[in-house]
Amino acid sequence: MTTQTDPTSDAPAEIRIDPETVARFQFHGQDVGWLIDHRAEHRGDHTFLVWEPREGESRSWTYAEFAEETRRVAVEVVRRCPVPLIVDADGLNALAASGDVPGLLRGREAPTVLTPHPGEMARLSGQPVADIQRDRVASARALAEAAAAVVVLKGQGTVVAMPEGHSVVNPTGTPGLATAGTGDVLAGVIGSLLAHRECGQAAIAGVFVHGRAGDLAAGRRGEDALLAGDVADALPEAIESLRGS
Repeated sequence: MTTQTDPTSDAPAEIRIDPETVARFQFHGQDVGWLIDHRAEHRGDHTFLVWEPREGESRSWTYAEFAEETRRVAVEVVRRCPVPLIVDADGLNALAASGDVPGLLRGREAPTVLTPHPGEMARLSGQPVADIQRDRVASARALAEAAAAVVVLKGQGTVVAMPEGHSVVNPTGTPGLATAGTGDVLAGVIGSLLAHRECGQAAIAGVFVHGRAGDLAAGRRGEDALLAGDVADALPEAIESLRGS
C-alpha cells in the first residue's frame, strides 16, 4: 500500500498519477515534522520514504524563498526520518545546498539511498561533471564512503556504490531511459524493494529491473519514443523474465 501525504490545504483533491506528470501545488512552509513523526509512529519492517521534492512556482513566494524552504525541509527530513530514505531529484539539490552532505547523512540512524544523475552528482560532490564522467565508479564510491550511503549514479552503465567501498556497474538499460520521469520510476522501484530487502540489495536489484524494463519497452516503442509510463508498464514483464532466467 502506498500513502500519498499532502500537507497543503489548497492542493487539488485528485492528482493524476503519471510518471511523466509533475503535480505542482502551494507549499506554505509547515513544519515537516508532523509527517516524519506520523510515519515514525507507524514504522515497521516495511516502512520507507522516497523524498523527491520539485522546485515549483508559488503565487506568494519568490523562487529563492521557495528554494530555501525546500532546502530547509530536505535537511529536516534527512535528520529526523527514522526509516530507510531514498533521496532523488531536488531533494539531492537541496542536500547539496546545505554544504555538508556527508555530515548530514552520516548522522542518520537508518539507511540512505541517493539517486543522482551526473549533474546532481556534481553538486553533491563539488566535482565537475567531466571529472565524474571520466571515472564514474570512483566518483560514486567516494561519495558513498564519505556519506555512509548507497549511491546510484545514473547514466550509461549506472553505478551502484556501497558505503563499504564495493560497487556494481549495471548491465541493463537503454539510452532511451534518458527521458523525463524515468528516474522517478527508478526511485519507486528501489523503494518498493527496500520495503523487504537490505538497502544495497534493493538498489542493485531495482536498477537492474528498471533497466530491463527499459530494454523491453524500447524494443516495442523504440528508444526515441520511450516514455516513463512505458517503463513502468514493462516492470511486471521484466520481473517475470528474470524469474524465468
